Amino acid sequence: DLQCCGDSDDSWEEKRRHVEVREIRTIVDRLWSARSPDGVLVAGDFNAVHGLRPVEIMRGSRHNAARRLQVVQALHANGSDRWTWDGRGTPFPSRPIDFVLHSRELQPLQARVFDAETMTEADRTRMGLRRDQFITQSQHRPVVVDFAWR
Repeated sequence: DLQCCGDSDDSWEEKRRHVEVREIRTIVDRLWSARSPDGVLVAGDFNAVHGLRPVEIMRGSRHNAARRLQVVQALHANGSDRWTWDGRGTPFPSRPIDFVLHSRELQPLQARVFDAETMTEADRTRMGLRRDQFITQSQHRPVVVDFAWR
């Protein structure tokens, strides 16, 4: 959960997000070198309210393809919405700000932003959910991904 808010690209909040994500990426690289994992996943609330720079920093160097993370493209069940932050009633518009990134050893099979509001009535009924189920719980919606090994 990187620093929230900020009202401009040069706000202290945006600058802090860049520092936070650089520190996390440094730790990821250090562990990647020390442990040689079979695959790497990084996921969370990037609070990307002013663009995708924090996500790009987390992806890593363009010059090191073996360690460059890919961003999972997740849609709501309606097949069109991508937002993970419900900005209704806030100064920030609804948009994707929560992300799942993965190393090239993993392949996303399915990816969904899980939100009862954008599901069909049949899906909500099958899962025992109400349309407004998540509205009072959080303004964030989870990103759910099924992976396979490449």
